[in-house]
Amino acid sequence: MSCGGSSFFYIEGGEEGDFYSIREIIMEKNTIYQRFFMSNQIYVNWGGNKVCLKWVPYKEINKRELITSVHSYCFAEGKVLLVQVKERGFNIPGGHIELGENPEEALLREVYEEGYVTGDVKYIGAIEVNHRENENFLQNGPYPMIGYQLFYRMDIEKVFPFLRENETLSRIWVEPEEVPYVMNDHELSLYILKEALKMKPS
Repeated sequence: MSCGGSSFFYIEGGEEGDFYSIREIIMEKNTIYQRFFMSNQIYVNWGGNKVCLKWVPYKEINKRELITSVHSYCFAEGKVLLVQVKERGFNIPGGHIELGENPEEALLREVYEEGYVTGDVKYIGAIEVNHRENENFLQNGPYPMIGYQLFYRMDIEKVFPFLRENETLSRIWVEPEEVPYVMNDHELSLYILKEALKMKPS
């Protein structure tokens, strides 16, 4: 899952204008980090636009037109697969749904194209992407006013040679507790990782 560039967020219930980077949160574990985990909603700055993100575990999204992308935490021998996307740093595999695909088919394709792995997947939940406070939102643009990014857990069954045929440059295997120090994404990604770790391996 990638927002592009550096992500900052507002912690609900904090002072107006309280924005922190993920690195600042890690450095201030005893204060900010604890406050963050009290809320599943954040505001991010995407290309200069204010967008509200809300994590909703196990929420079923039945309207295909509301699903903007699919993503997965992929596990093998207790470690998490991260892939390095060109100009976007390390993240979990994922991407957009192509014509004729359902979400799970798109996920399996994206995970293979980016990480060269296959496995069994289970649905975790969704991030609601709300543009109501985005003053530059295009009403007739490619994305809905309120859309959803779907998230899954994959238990990897087969690892293939990494061929760099698509947009990823490398892959790495990371201990779950090290993910916040490596992955380049907004802070709800840690909520989702926590949910994925609760699931029993297939």
